[in-house]
Amino acid sequence: MLISVSRLPPVPGSTAYIAKTVFGRENRYQIIGDQAERLLADIDLAPLDPIGNQTAWPLTMCALVTVLQYLENLPDQQAEAATRVRPDWKYALHLPAAYPGFDHRRLCEFRRHLRQQPAARLTLQHILDRLSEMIAGQPDPTADEVLSAVCAVSCLERLIEAVHLVLEAVAVSSPEWLRANARPHWYERYNRLQLIHLLPRSREEQVRLARAIDADAVYLLNALAVDGPAVLSEVRTLWLEWDRQFSQSAQQLEWCGSACCDRACRDESLATRPRFAS
Repeated sequence: MLISVSRLPPVPGSTAYIAKTVFGRENRYQIIGDQAERLLADIDLAPLDPIGNQTAWPLTMCALVTVLQYLENLPDQQAEAATRVRPDWKYALHLPAAYPGFDHRRLCEFRRHLRQQPAARLTLQHILDRLSEMIAGQPDPTADEVLSAVCAVSCLERLIEAVHLVLEAVAVSSPEWLRANARPHWYERYNRLQLIHLLPRSREEQVRLARAIDADAVYLLNALAVDGPAVLSEVRTLWLEWDRQFSQSAQQLEWCGSACCDRACRDESLATRPRFAS
């Protein structure tokens, strides 16, 4: 069944007013918003659908958000936040000014589907090719490069978040213990407000950061095991995330990074989660 974009909602008036007042008329996201119909014209979105019964709206959202993530090197949670707070993203995605956001884990589900389905990756490639034609100076990546890049930065975000949750729980229950055991760089590395500045784009730097986070996690968990407070649920979350992203070989620890979407989503049911709001 062909799924077209004929029912893509127009840019809401309030969103258009805010975006054009703040950014003028040459912002690349306004170009995307203005040209959305042409960007997606005659492209069958059906291969993008992991469940077989979605309309054009959630499929368009998933595809365009993934592209915008790649352009800005944004992980999933920050991308979801951008749809709530940034007028340029709202304009590009035809969202109302008061858009409440969505479950960011759906982006991981979407990438997992594209990784498994060549036809879906080809659909994303058509969108990327159109975008590079419309906006001069934009990167010209392949669909595989986009998926790998967004997966990698989202994996780093989840690792940082998992360590942050443990530190936050310890700070509440035993602040003196944390002050005695924390390493100085933790206050910057695991500060949510600094997260956007910590996530590198190059593969080499991403691997280096993942290994540094692993070293921090091992140090923290060993210290907790000796005389730290009991923060079992947060420690379990950290262990689960570590298990999803790392594999141990005979020689060394390997970070799955850009290829871990399947593992990251494998034990999370999406059946009862809210879908993208229209």
